[in-house]
Amino acid sequence: MSVRGIPTAVVVLLAMGRGALGRAQEPKGDSLRRDSVHVRQCVDCMMLVFPATALGLAAPSAFLSFIDSTTTPSRREYGNTHLAAYLTGGPVASQNPDLGWTHGQNIEVLAYGVLADVRVEQYYLFPQHLGYVTSHLGFILPSEHGLAGGITFGYRGVRGPPVIGRQEGIEITLPLIWSRGDAWWRFESYYVGSTHGTNWNYRVQGEWPLGGTRYVAGVKAETMALPIRDRSNVSWVTLTALLGIHR
Repeated sequence: MSVRGIPTAVVVLLAMGRGALGRAQEPKGDSLRRDSVHVRQCVDCMMLVFPATALGLAAPSAFLSFIDSTTTPSRREYGNTHLAAYLTGGPVASQNPDLGWTHGQNIEVLAYGVLADVRVEQYYLFPQHLGYVTSHLGFILPSEHGLAGGITFGYRGVRGPPVIGRQEGIEITLPLIWSRGDAWWRFESYYVGSTHGTNWNYRVQGEWPLGGTRYVAGVKAETMALPIRDRSNVSWVTLTALLGIHR
């Protein structure tokens, strides 16, 4: 064999060895089918992640449409008749480098599926000071697995000089609440609209009982798009501590 033929022979031998090794390690037909099913299931799951995330951000309460029946909530779950009151306070981060402070009070009543609430909030973005007064009326439907959700309609009024344009308007909320007794998690998108446009905002709130009492402590995170106009950006992000009571 000539020297020129050596590389060709090596390539042929390597190809033959690779083919034999591949046949030796080739899984059986059933294994191949099972693997293909698992891969397809994983791909299907991943394809569901994106629409589920989009739905959770746009309208959390819409998830209840995938649950067939409603149920009677336990005595301390959110969907049952209750009165809740909260105090909140914490920092505000704005699109400007300055930090601010916010505190507020909130009271809500749920009875026979009808929810009413009033929220009073103060925002200090020095040297500006804004006061928000927001009220809602709507309905909440309890469902299985400790879930409850619905829709509310209300109005957000603003006191004080506007920092970056119009901020008052009609407010629609789409809350989804998951509860285990007095431990409640709230995921809520809300839209504020006026003749200037409509913007999207989001609120996450978690609260847990203190020592088995009716008092609760928790945390609330919120993004706010300001001013009210189409394609407005997130301007404020708040992270507040929470103290409250469930009755």
